[in-house]
Amino acid sequence: MSKNVKVSAPKAVPFFARFLAEQAVEAKSSNSAPYETRKYPSDWEEF
Repeated sequence: MSKNVKVSAPKAVPFFARFLAEQAVEAKSSNSAPYETRKYPSDWEEF
């Protein structure tokens, strides 16, 4: 089982890091998007 951990770790870590990087880019680029500020029903009540 130790071989599976050593082999899967180098593959899973870069994928997870790339996933977090893409989420960070999407959060910064769509920071002023309407659906970001109106995500919850409580936000729709104000408008």
